[in-house]
Amino acid sequence: MFEWPLSVETLHDALHAVNTLDAGEVPKLIFSPEELMEFARKKLSVAISHIREGKVDNWEVYRVLRACVTEYIPNGPGESIDAEALETLKEAIRENPEFFLKDVLGHSKAPKQFSGIQLQFKEEFPFFGLFKSQEGFKDFITELSQRTNEQITLCLSQFADYCVAQQTWKPILHVNGDLGRIKQSDYQMYNKLFEGEPVDA
Repeated sequence: MFEWPLSVETLHDALHAVNTLDAGEVPKLIFSPEELMEFARKKLSVAISHIREGKVDNWEVYRVLRACVTEYIPNGPGESIDAEALETLKEAIRENPEFFLKDVLGHSKAPKQFSGIQLQFKEEFPFFGLFKSQEGFKDFITELSQRTNEQITLCLSQFADYCVAQQTWKPILHVNGDLGRIKQSDYQMYNKLFEGEPVDA
């Protein structure tokens, strides 16, 4: 991972702390919240610039994005991410979708289901901040460059259809065969399951 004077964790923790305090409780800081956010945005830009050299993987970029926290909502959706940082990442995904989307989808056994899996984005992927709604995600996938790996775009497009139809980010897919044989982020297998093929096909 590339070096930076203020680490991702330091930026995240500082901004998180400032955003959870009342105005009268904010301590005197060496850097203002605005300066901390500018550091965090620059760190995100640096991370994205390192993609071409192969110095970072997509999860490191998502980790850096988490430093750009603007608000903490207890008993709600949790942390909100800076809109400018989210737009920066969204544009980077448009330019290099295969890098960013190659392994963001996973699954678990569907609760109270004998033959179903629950598909969902991995926790680190900031899907709610980026897309707001299932329909927004579907629109984004539809707009992606045709240069993207066909297995990935087909899978995410079908996943988006299920999200919209079931009005959830964790749709359930009923499958035939041994659920234990389905590997995480195996988009080729997910595509077979979307088409109704058994696990062992």
